[in-house]
Amino acid sequence: GARLGVSTGWEGTSISVSVLADRLPEAFSLLAEVVLEPDFPSVEVDRVREQRLAEIRQRSMDPSALASDEASRRYYAEGLPYARPQGGTEASIRSVTRDHIRGYADACYQPGCGGLVVVGDIDPDQIRSLSGEHFGAWVGSPSVVDDFCVNPETRERRVWILDRPGSVQSELRVGHVGVARTTPDYLPLSIANLLFGGTFTSRLNLNLREQHGFTYGVRSRFSFRSRPGPFTVSTAVGNDVTAPAVREILTELETLVRDGPTEEEVDAARDYAAGVFGLHLETAGQIASRLNQIIVYGLPDDYYHLYRDNMRAVSTDEVTAAVRAHVRPDEVQVIIVGDADSILSSVEALALGPLQVV
Repeated sequence: GARLGVSTGWEGTSISVSVLADRLPEAFSLLAEVVLEPDFPSVEVDRVREQRLAEIRQRSMDPSALASDEASRRYYAEGLPYARPQGGTEASIRSVTRDHIRGYADACYQPGCGGLVVVGDIDPDQIRSLSGEHFGAWVGSPSVVDDFCVNPETRERRVWILDRPGSVQSELRVGHVGVARTTPDYLPLSIANLLFGGTFTSRLNLNLREQHGFTYGVRSRFSFRSRPGPFTVSTAVGNDVTAPAVREILTELETLVRDGPTEEEVDAARDYAAGVFGLHLETAGQIASRLNQIIVYGLPDDYYHLYRDNMRAVSTDEVTAAVRAHVRPDEVQVIIVGDADSILSSVEALALGPLQVV
């Protein structure tokens, strides 16, 4: 059967159709109808609004979601898109009308800022013909670009405790604004993240899980977006080890920046990244997603063709330099969602910087 899907994210909207190869003309017709003639029926707008409000209410009871949303709020200046929950708030969702949606689609869904990716057993001439038939007459005004700057400024380290009375464990987020997807340090930072907190044998997991038994798992991540996304360490720990876990995370960050990774760590992370790359290209959908990234981020056409070779060429010195350029332990925002009465005194004793219970 066929599948039609629409997804939105930080970078834009993606509309996908999956069909058997002999149904390609029908797929183009359906895709063109969705792109060029969106209707947004009022009954569907109301249904999706209620569905989203239910998701937001459910999210408000999830300590992990609360911690991630609070981290974004504290990393970024008030009013920036990245400071807000991606799924919206109750107030913002309630305020959206059908006219708002139509206006957004008319202003932002323009041929000049889009792209078409087709993957499968296909004839390029057929794709050109179908594209011209269904999209050749599509013209629009210059697309609206919401241009905003999130370049990090020097900030003091702060601790934010989001009080959740009665909680027996704490959700931790430790991080700051990172870098954009287009940074020249993308590959070195990807390797650095793997060895620091991106795999089961990473420094963070060996410390907090294996050595100290603070958590079942801890991870770090650079969220590479069109503009600088967050760099965050995430985990959940018991109340009694909240302060020690925060201390160990900061110690690992400081050690990584001060000493850099070892040759052995970089070799292992580099080989892992190059080795698993093929697993992300096993299906037509996965390949289409990678090609879509070339469009969204303006990457070279041969980017993924050269990916493995470029990854294997990254040196330990390059990884160390990238870490020292983009990881700032003295400026992290420490977010803790938990029972303030149980954890406040021990966290205060760490003397990390200004502390606020919210």
